[in-house]
Parts: sequence; structure tokens; C-alpha cells
Amino acid sequence: MIPEVLSAVSSEKGLLTQIYTDLAKPGVSQVGSALGSVLGLGNTLLIPITLLNEKGRCVLQKNMESYKEQLKNETQDTIAEVPPEVGVPILEKLTYVTNDEISDLYVNLLAKASTHKNNDLAHPAFTKVIDSLSPDEAKILKALYGKNSVPFVDFIVSNQDGTYRTLSMSVTSIPSFVELQSAGNIRAYLSNLESLGILNARRDIWSTDDSVYEQLDASYRPSGVTLSSGQKQNYNKGVFEVTDFGKLFIIACCRKLNA
Repeated sequence: MIPEVLSAVSSEKGLLTQIYTDLAKPGVSQVGSALGSVLGLGNTLLIPITLLNEKGRCVLQKNMESYKEQLKNETQDTIAEVPPEVGVPILEKLTYVTNDEISDLYVNLLAKASTHKNNDLAHPAFTKVIDSLSPDEAKILKALYGKNSVPFVDFIVSNQDGTYRTLSMSVTSIPSFVELQSAGNIRAYLSNLESLGILNARRDIWSTDDSVYEQLDASYRPSGVTLSSGQKQNYNKGVFEVTDFGKLFIIACCRKLNA
């Protein structure tokens, strides 16, 4: 930590003073140590300008309060300086992101980047991933913590000659254990998580527990399907694998520091 930088951001007109009314509160000094160099960079001048807007001030204060709470039990020895390539874009987002599901991801990532023990988890690409997530997708990722894969089925109508037509694809049980605002968009959500490199749809492997597929069939099998002679309604099995990149993202962004 550069003492001059920390002194500047903690001064009467400094950013920490604008965000926190009491610099003696637990966690504020840790915030200063972690973000001092980032807050002192010229390319963060956008933040004080935003603070002139009352709404922006309230949003940033709320998000920074959450960040401070995660750091308050850390010692100065465990605090690391946040890399600018991680800290600058996050701080800019925290001036206007109001959705709790999304702001939590930014705050958790910033907290991980603020300690020596966890700052290697804070990949710079993660901020761009969060930028591309909807609140429902953030909920899904939080629910996937500790999971390696999620089973799915493709519902089909098969013919006697081995051909088939697809009724619905990538049906999972996610809506049963994640409260989604728009459950009808689940396929779009899963597709987006695939495009971001977090999930990988595999139809060449599947869970060894057939009961999970039987339950999906029982719960989500399309009704009212008209079958011709020799046709059967069935399903093909698969899994959404959580990629190594996805696992690192979930650990870094979907869990609070030391949770």
C-alpha cells in the first residue's frame, strides 16, 4: 500500500470519506488498504462525479457497505491490494447496479480480490461474465455451488426405424429448486451460461442415477402428444457439466468471503 494514496482517498475530500461517514468503523480501514491504489487512479474519476447524483451515492454506499461487512474481520496482514483490472470495472458497476442478485456477484468478487488468500480466484474476465448475466441466471449459478453437473432430458417421439423428432430439449429440474422470476426463459438462461463458458451440454454422457431422469420424465413429460402407429414418447439423457472456468467463477463470485 502506498501511504500517500491511502491518505488521499481518506482525506476530507477523499472517496472513502464520501462513502463512509465514520472512517473508524470496523472494516473501513481494510477497504482503504484494499482499494487505496485503485481509488487513487485517474481513470476512476468517474466515481466522484457519480457521487454528485443522490441516487448514485445511495447505490454505491449500499454496495460498499456490503463489501465492508465482508472485510471487517480481516486483519491488515491478510488484506491484498485489488488489481486495477478487477477493481476499476467493479467499482464503476457498483455505482448503478441495484439488483441484489447481480450486485452480490460484484461485491463477492471484489472481496475475494481483496485478500491474499483468495485474490488468485479473481479472474479479470469474471466482471464481463457478470455483465452478461440476468438476475435469474445469477440465482441459478448460486444454486450450482458445489455441483459438478445437472442432469437433463430431451423429450422425443421415436419411430420404429430409429428416427425421432424432438418435443423439448434440455429439460432440467432447476425450476424446482431455484425460484426464478421468469421460469419460462430457462432454456435461454442455460444457453447463455453455455455461451459464457460456465456450462457445457453433454449428450454423450449422463448420470449413473437413472432415477433423476425418471423423475424428470414424471414431472415434465409433455402432455397431449398425438402418436402415430409404431411411435413412442420417450426421452434422451444428458448432463450440463459445470466447466472448470464455471467452477472458479462460482467460487469467486457466488459465495461471500470465508462463507
